[in-house]
Amino acid sequence: MRGRDAFRGESSLDDAMAPMTRAGCCAAAPRADEHQNPSGARAETSDDGDGDERALTRKFTRLGTKLKSAPVVLTSTRTRGNGGEASNEDAHGSTASTKRSSASARWRSAKTKVRVIRRMTTTTSERLAALLKEKIEFELASESERKARVESDKGALDSRLARLGMRRVAMDGDGNCQFRSLAHNIFKDQERHAEVRALATAHIEERKEDFQIYFEDTRAFKRWLVGMKRDRTWGDELTLRAAVDALGMRVHVVQSTAQNWYLLYEPEEQKTKRSAFISYVSPVHYDALAER
Repeated sequence: MRGRDAFRGESSLDDAMAPMTRAGCCAAAPRADEHQNPSGARAETSDDGDGDERALTRKFTRLGTKLKSAPVVLTSTRTRGNGGEASNEDAHGSTASTKRSSASARWRSAKTKVRVIRRMTTTTSERLAALLKEKIEFELASESERKARVESDKGALDSRLARLGMRRVAMDGDGNCQFRSLAHNIFKDQERHAEVRALATAHIEERKEDFQIYFEDTRAFKRWLVGMKRDRTWGDELTLRAAVDALGMRVHVVQSTAQNWYLLYEPEEQKTKRSAFISYVSPVHYDALAER
């Protein structure tokens, strides 16, 4: 994942990064899984397991080749860039102590970090800034405006998914929907969402230097993390990124936005050949995906 100063703007960083709970705009907006299909039924609430996963993998592989532009690929937040240069030195037999003391090695390491930071300030910064703008606009809108927007975005997303041969698998709209959608993919059981939340927040805590750069200070980061550990606190871009890296799993996201609607999250280290497939009605609700 790339991005650093995306949250500088109209509101303070503390407000911008405050975790959304069930008392936030979710409480005033209808659930994103309540869209009615032509037969009057809700979004499907179950899938066919591994068969769906294989079918979706094939669909997204084809989708990546059909799109006029490649999907937005979001890579790791990792900023500790010893990078490939150190591996090359290992291959040539250099010792760890020599590398640590070598001025040239330190210089190469610094250059790697600069490259990482430059990458971080492109795609993810733009995404984080766009999400913040959406959140602010959504919260400032009236209840009727929010409801109308959610219904419109759900309709647009469902139409897009239908064209792709996919459908939403409804996740409960209780503030845990991001973690539910991942749990559905991993365990085939959305009720195990607390395990996914714990995994993501533990990863953030372990790699805090990679995440606290998105906050004004350490106190703001700690306050955000404490809130994010609580049940029913809305997951965000950082928790999704953390879950991807902790699981070592690719996550494909189809969202309701008109632009950049297909996102591919790449883990820092791939630990499984499996992938997760989720949808996002921006900025309010995640569901899982299944073959139509």
